[in-house]
Amino acid sequence: MMSGVLVYFAMLFATLTALPFLRVKAKGVVSMAAAGVGALISGFLAVQAMQGNETELLLPGTPVTGEIPVRIDALSGWFILLINFTMITGGLYGLQYMKVYREQKANLTLHCIAFLLVQSMLLVICSVQNAIVFLFAWEIMAVSAFLLVIFEHQKPETLKAGINYLIQSHVSIVLLSLGFIWVAYRTGSYDFKAIAAFSESFPALTNLVLLGCFLPDSV
Repeated sequence: MMSGVLVYFAMLFATLTALPFLRVKAKGVVSMAAAGVGALISGFLAVQAMQGNETELLLPGTPVTGEIPVRIDALSGWFILLINFTMITGGLYGLQYMKVYREQKANLTLHCIAFLLVQSMLLVICSVQNAIVFLFAWEIMAVSAFLLVIFEHQKPETLKAGINYLIQSHVSIVLLSLGFIWVAYRTGSYDFKAIAAFSESFPALTNLVLLGCFLPDSV
């Protein structure tokens, strides 16, 4: 697994570095090739996980993050497959759709970079189980998705939609950060396993919240 991860991120870094210097016609093709490699590597691990061969890798991390566990189980594998399917099919459609914008070289470069960052960070979000790294990946994904949304930034309605998305995504980031900080304070760990263990201490409260949310609509 480690070798595959290293190959993917090395390829991703090389692609992101080269994109500004490529011809317009090559930008989309190279971006799709990089996305395809990422989909193949992560898709293989996802299928393995869904067949019962879960993947777990412990990265050394930093003094701030501690160890960074990377785990791919059946659930995360399913989401990885969905993400890759969406990104690849959307990218193939975009190759044709974006032809009318060929004169916008800088805008297309930024769009391709954002596309690859969204895919890679979504894959990280599905597999990494360290709260700090998760939030870091979420932030990169959110900003990159914002750049994708506002491609036609000269249109006020497009810019408004992008800003609306950016605000909502950062509200989520704030709420996630508060939850992670609380769990880390109580458990001393940023590992997602600490969240599972911590949540077991108040199952009754969780059930009451769920009943309060759904019961009024069911009667």
